[in-house]
Amino acid sequence: MIDPRSGRIHVVSKEFAGSVYAAPENLDPSGENVLTRVDSAPLFATDAAFSPDGTRYAIRTYWGVSVYDGTNGVPGRSVGSFDLPEMEQGESVAFTPDGTALMAGTEGANSPVWRVPLSGELLPDAAAEAEVEASPAADEDGSEDEEPRESGASGALPLILGGAAVAVVLIGAIGLLVRRT
Repeated sequence: MIDPRSGRIHVVSKEFAGSVYAAPENLDPSGENVLTRVDSAPLFATDAAFSPDGTRYAIRTYWGVSVYDGTNGVPGRSVGSFDLPEMEQGESVAFTPDGTALMAGTEGANSPVWRVPLSGELLPDAAAEAEVEASPAADEDGSEDEEPRESGASGALPLILGGAAVAVVLIGAIGLLVRRT
């Protein structure tokens, strides 16, 4: 997973007792980049992702997901965990571009993907602020506004695509390093 605020890469291991590792802040494209263990991860982690604003990250297991407060980086404080819809083998997780839900999937061609709405403390900061701004506000006479207010959660797609591109490059580089050893 890539922190969209700093571009720093974190890798969650899929061990019996998982770990979260941080890549160096500045990667050496021609040398070895040693990852540092920074936290433990839930048992049987299969995927992880940062929210578009970087204030939350989720670590997925075969059966559920844990969400962490990433405001101050990784490791972060757990803000909750929950089971995901039953699926054959849970493998993937990603935040929606507006941060209001998680997308969870399994493996294989034409596999279904579930949208799981988030609320309360599980919401990233930008999505929580947008939720408050978009909720109907009572006028002085007690009536509610008809139109929801504009939210500031747009523009996350370029960050997500940039992060995905960096992840692909890093995974390819790690694969080359492994083949050489």
